Amino acid sequence: SIGAVSTDYQLTERIASGDPEAVEELYGLLRKLLSPQIRFRLRGEEPDDILHETLTIVVESIRNGTLRQPEALRRYAGSVVRKLIAGRIIGVIWTRRRT
Repeated sequence: SIGAVSTDYQLTERIASGDPEAVEELYGLLRKLLSPQIRFRLRGEEPDDILHETLTIVVESIRNGTLRQPEALRRYAGSVVRKLIAGRIIGVIWTRRRT
């Protein structure tokens, strides 16, 4: 929605300028949007570790300029979390194969 795009853009700008409250807002947004997906994909595992990793990657991307489309913040975070979940699943598969 247009409101979300505007909010994402503003939030991204605030994070880029070093606003710590904006980082907290982003964490709350990610928790709300991504926790159910993480729990579903990882069979009820608590999402905190992956959420924290996602937050770190997204904030670094904003601050170093690699997030080229601030209005795509939610899509970018969703992509990051999917890659982290896939990595976690692959790690579990490798661990099971070795034992």
